[in-house]
Amino acid sequence: KPHYGRFRPILECEFDLAYSPLLEQRVGRGRIIWCQLDLEDHVQEDPAAERLTRQMLAYASDVPTEPPIERVLLDGDADDAALLRERGIRWERAEGAFRPADLLIVGSGGKRPVEEVVGHAQSGGRVLVLPRGWTARADFGVKRDRRPAAPLVTIPDWPELRGVSLSDLRLRSPFVSWRLSEGCEMAAEGLLGRQQVGLGSILFLQTDTDALDANLQPYLRYSRWRWTRTVSQVLDNLGAANPSRDTAVISGLDKHHPLPLPDILYHPDYRKDFDYGDDPHRYYRW
Repeated sequence: KPHYGRFRPILECEFDLAYSPLLEQRVGRGRIIWCQLDLEDHVQEDPAAERLTRQMLAYASDVPTEPPIERVLLDGDADDAALLRERGIRWERAEGAFRPADLLIVGSGGKRPVEEVVGHAQSGGRVLVLPRGWTARADFGVKRDRRPAAPLVTIPDWPELRGVSLSDLRLRSPFVSWRLSEGCEMAAEGLLGRQQVGLGSILFLQTDTDALDANLQPYLRYSRWRWTRTVSQVLDNLGAANPSRDTAVISGLDKHHPLPLPDILYHPDYRKDFDYGDDPHRYYRW
């Protein structure tokens, strides 16, 4: 499948639901749909293929796209800045007044008064609060506690979560982490939260990839990869990785890449220094 970093999966399949034959890419105010389903050879004889084709064409024609943002603003410290750089996000420091079309990202080292952040959301602005634990300031009326992972059943139909699935969020082994406990609408056993504030909303993430010490516990590597993808997908849904600002659209179609696409799948710890490395293709190829 194409690189997941700039694509939103519509269908998932194969090992650990790590592959997708149908994805979409936001490009400015439009979209590109990448389809690897063999519809041409089956649409005349298979009613399911014909129905899927009609649904896909209707989706491409009628589903509105999110308006592009003007700026990505970061209210955070050096660790928060590193997280955005690793995901190829262009950002500015959250200094001065906010514009309604700005995306404000609040990290654990945020300094702006909570009232200003909430006011930005009330006016229709987009706000994302990055993962944090007990050391972070208690703000937005949201509380967190440490508790073990629990089975995930559903994910809410929030626009910020389009393309995020249970396969991205579930931990593949027992692990205790900081999770939301009260103060907002919660999902995925406290890994996700949301507050509706005026015309906008504040989204809370607790998918802290740094908390998954895969060097000490190698079995957490897959979970760390998928949590990394979750953060990247949410950032893209909020407009942080809008290709209309980056000009890089699809690797191989556009040779001008202001932000180089990394040669990784899910996390910088992807390894190639042993036979087969971390290549998921070695598991199942139907």
